Amino acid sequence: ARDSHAVASSSRVQIQIRKQELEVDKYFVKSKLYFKIVTAIMQYKYESAIQFCIESKLPALAIEILVRLERWNQAKELAKSTNGVHLDTVNRRQASAAAKKRDVALAKTLYLESGGYAEAIQLIGANKCGKWEEEILDILEMVPGKNDLAIAAATSVFEGSEVDQ
Repeated sequence: ARDSHAVASSSRVQIQIRKQELEVDKYFVKSKLYFKIVTAIMQYKYESAIQFCIESKLPALAIEILVRLERWNQAKELAKSTNGVHLDTVNRRQASAAAKKRDVALAKTLYLESGGYAEAIQLIGANKCGKWEEEILDILEMVPGKNDLAIAAATSVFEGSEVDQ
């Protein structure tokens, strides 16, 4: 009985050691992969970095690289291939970039597509072009449910315009 207990104990120890070895192996594979990705980025080989990310099932990282390169269509395609999980993020980042470049129409459209109602309202309020008050009220009507951020943004814009006058 002591021998069978010793054998069982020994095999449990062997299994535990093997599990730890596998964890270490996984860690080294991942770190080698990250090293390849970082090296490719540092050498400005973005296509390689993106490919490494996709091969290693890291779509969010590939999308981030594409966004930083402002390759919006590629980023959106990749986001769609991941069940659209990152699509709103890509749209908001593109909207932010468009706003910085003063492309208000594109920025507003992208913010609204991604549910960024408050951002769209702030953008309209900052530019105050045309019938901006009506535009803000239209957006507030579009907002699904109660969106405190959109309401706060609209309130802030309207209060700010009263101060301007």
